[in-house]
Amino acid sequence: MAVQKKREVTFCNANFCSMRLCQEDVEVGVATETAKIGAGKLVLQPCGFSLPHYSDSAKIGYVIQGVCTVGMVTPNSSEETILVIEKGDAIPVPLGVISWWFNNGDSETEIIFLGDSSKAHIPGQFTYFFVAGILSTLGAFSTEFVSKAFNFTKEESQTLTKSQTGILVVKLDQGIEIPLPTKHFQEKYFAKINGESNTLTELNFGLLGKLGLSANYVKLGSEEMLGPVYTTDSSVQMVYVAKGTGRVQITGASGKIELNSEVKKGELFIVPKFFVFAQIAGENGMECVSVRTRLQKAELAAYVARVLTRWTLNQ
Repeated sequence: MAVQKKREVTFCNANFCSMRLCQEDVEVGVATETAKIGAGKLVLQPCGFSLPHYSDSAKIGYVIQGVCTVGMVTPNSSEETILVIEKGDAIPVPLGVISWWFNNGDSETEIIFLGDSSKAHIPGQFTYFFVAGILSTLGAFSTEFVSKAFNFTKEESQTLTKSQTGILVVKLDQGIEIPLPTKHFQEKYFAKINGESNTLTELNFGLLGKLGLSANYVKLGSEEMLGPVYTTDSSVQMVYVAKGTGRVQITGASGKIELNSEVKKGELFIVPKFFVFAQIAGENGMECVSVRTRLQKAELAAYVARVLTRWTLNQ
């Protein structure tokens, strides 16, 4: 296996400023220290494989482009669920789930992750714990401990912990066999959100109830507007621009504009709890995917009604 070349990594922190996520081969956590929410992007070239790992934060992944085969093992379970996701799919990644990600397509795969990092190892960013490769937590144990834990010989323990020399993302050989997708699921593991306005909560996607998160997708036509919108459930919202350009304004208790910024594809902005925001699409429209923390059932109808209140500037 050859390790995929990793592009230059930059880290961003922001409060009311918009920020652009770096294009790289592994996820990078970016968040506000006050809101304790995080964002990251996974970019896989064809045959790119993200080594098995788990995270300290619950999050939702949204496929911006490409296809991806995903393997997941939940805590205290020995059964692996295999999924195939594609552009427009949203996939919850619960806290502590071990997962791997493989680009089995012929073009680049890009997935954005948004989530709650308030209970993370370092609040405000995602931390990943790998179970394979050079950074493997398992590989750090002595051969004696690994042999006793798994009833392996010393040689088998060495193979288990030292044979994988990759770091975060590796490139698998062309034509390698990957496990087939699981045929029958006990619960819904992913959903497509790419219409004009779609919202996922525990009401229509039960797995989100375990995460305490909700996801929303909004498509605005040329110079169309969304909002002004606010929430009353003390949730924080993070909005990622998946396509197009536009302008966003955020106001707070001071009665002044806290953010007035142009935004474009690959950038995101954060709406603090109880603050009001509105956005206007550019000439070629704009598509956004967002994640909110603690969306309560009672607030859903009112929130959706406000989201759907859009109009064209020239009307």
